[in-house]
Amino acid sequence: MAFYSGEEFIRQELSQQERQSYQKAFDYYLRSLKLVENRANLHDVYRTLSWKLSNSYFTMITSLQDYAPLKAQQRGQTNISFSICDMGIVFTRHGSNFDIVISCDKSIPHLLTDKNIFFALKQMYSCLRPGDGCLIIIRDYDREQRGGTAGDQYALNGFVNLSPMVTGKHNVIVVSFTVHWSNIGSVTTWNGFYSEGDYDDKDGAPGRIICQWLLVRPVTNYKWDHILTGQDRFTKKT
Repeated sequence: MAFYSGEEFIRQELSQQERQSYQKAFDYYLRSLKLVENRANLHDVYRTLSWKLSNSYFTMITSLQDYAPLKAQQRGQTNISFSICDMGIVFTRHGSNFDIVISCDKSIPHLLTDKNIFFALKQMYSCLRPGDGCLIIIRDYDREQRGGTAGDQYALNGFVNLSPMVTGKHNVIVVSFTVHWSNIGSVTTWNGFYSEGDYDDKDGAPGRIICQWLLVRPVTNYKWDHILTGQDRFTKKT
């Protein structure tokens, strides 16, 4: 066993052995998922394998980003800029010439119509160089355990920021609301803002609530599965 101080140990780019190990892990996880995907009694195993595969992809990509190959460093290609945009405008925002486009877990399911899904996939495809690839991972929601909340009514508690608008600035109405799913014990909180005009879709009434949600569950199969998060867009009912 050896110990290294921060000055003595410097993380370098992924070695060939590390790359091969990741590739073997991906191969084993994908084979295992194929074996259990139609076994109803192995649902928990399927979820665990899916999570481990996604985590392995994330870890490898993070390492490649933080410790770029020396050739890329020599070309000065280690400076990476990050930005946020809607999936429907990724090509418009970022253009083409990318080696790979990755969409994981719950991104695509947030698109509610086939038209929006098709348009987002087309945008992703347009970002790629000819012959390069797009990796899309979608959680198997048919296998997810569903809560018994359909048709029930629950109290909603919330807050609205009614501070005066400021001229010359971009203004929204800040909102926050919480629902306690009493028969399940879970609590969901939404935090975001309401705006008219800037975030409207082509179809539907004007005005949107755009927010992040955080769901906390008291009982799960795994210790890492108690907190879920995502994004919602609420539209006025017409």
